[in-house]
Amino acid sequence: MSTSILVNEGKYNLMKGVYGDLVAGTSIKLALIDNSVGPVTAATTYTNISGKIVPGSVVTLLSKSIASNTNVLLAPPTITGVASGITVKGYIIYFDNGSLPATLIGYTDNGTGLPFTTNGGNITITFSGSGIFRSLMD
Repeated sequence: MSTSILVNEGKYNLMKGVYGDLVAGTSIKLALIDNSVGPVTAATTYTNISGKIVPGSVVTLLSKSIASNTNVLLAPPTITGVASGITVKGYIIYFDNGSLPATLIGYTDNGTGLPFTTNGGNITITFSGSGIFRSLMD
């Protein structure tokens, strides 16, 4: 069963403004998640899922902008340096500025090409043209 979800931890912190300005300075990251991850629900937290992050797959999301429909648009991130032979089930988007505890915003294992096995080459994630939150809800 495919899952795309904005988790409670992320929704709560977005509404409270914990992440600050999403366009200027906020450190939103993406990480690939391996195939050993169990079910992800609205109650899943970063702590629950962080042990499933594929080594070498964390990237900071850049070129953020807010669309007129209040969604966040991002340049497609390219991940380099992931070893070959790892089965990737999906990816997480999370906040991590290095001083506050990292918090999960969303997770998806629903998208073109998911799951896949790494081959040592670059991996580019392309989000919905409607923005990352739309990608997490498709």
